[in-house]
Amino acid sequence: MKKDISVEELKMIQLKILDSIDDFCKKNGIQYFLFSGTLIGAVRHKGYIPWDDDVDICMKRKDYDRFFSEFNQQRRDTLKAISAEIEKNYYLASGKVIDTATVIEEENNCAMPIGVYVDIFPMDNLPADDKKLEKLNHRIDIYRKMLILKSVPVSDRRSAVKNWILKVSSFLLKPISMQHIIRKITKLAVSYNDDATCNRIADISVFTYGMKEVFPCEDFAEAAELEFEGKTYSVPKNYKHVLSNMYGDYMKLPPKEKQISHHHFTAYWK
Repeated sequence: MKKDISVEELKMIQLKILDSIDDFCKKNGIQYFLFSGTLIGAVRHKGYIPWDDDVDICMKRKDYDRFFSEFNQQRRDTLKAISAEIEKNYYLASGKVIDTATVIEEENNCAMPIGVYVDIFPMDNLPADDKKLEKLNHRIDIYRKMLILKSVPVSDRRSAVKNWILKVSSFLLKPISMQHIIRKITKLAVSYNDDATCNRIADISVFTYGMKEVFPCEDFAEAAELEFEGKTYSVPKNYKHVLSNMYGDYMKLPPKEKQISHHHFTAYWK
């Protein structure tokens, strides 16, 4: 019988993962930053946003690549870094560190089992020229949409039209592997990382918030520390600009009806 993981347990596991990432990065000279809702939580609540249930961090691509090539070496615990470069059945262009003593059932078509996790997003340099950035984003977005269409399952919660689109897309995209799509995304995303004229940065592989998460490189040039659930973790030194760029007035709470988790999963112990 499956033993469900409560929200409180889920957060404890996530914090254990975050502590391990923090410790590993400090010992190995790898820079990470709290990101997205986790960064808001650190600034506004000194911990989780009350209705949130995940942890997001980001790394510049050079640090991201090092982290995923080294984290799993000689580990003696239940934690494991996973990405498309490590697991052939993985389904995202960003990575995770999971606790293999747990299982999460998410709403996707991925056959690969994963555990409770912390998300890690790669940050890549972007061209200073707006037209070049627009062209790059358009090319990557084609593959982002393909990845979504391959991974999102038919569901009773969706309309008949949306389910029909998913079925047709799944059939048409069946010959193309997720690995192939992710390789295309990554190849495009890193294409400006060696360009010294680049002055912007973003997690363009995922780009959840679109142009709202395009930042000046200087926003992530240095780190500071903020409290999150009783401990301090690394954040962008210009975190105020990062958050206002993404969310506007980030200190203002959203309306009550929007104070809900946007994740759909079930977590349980193995």
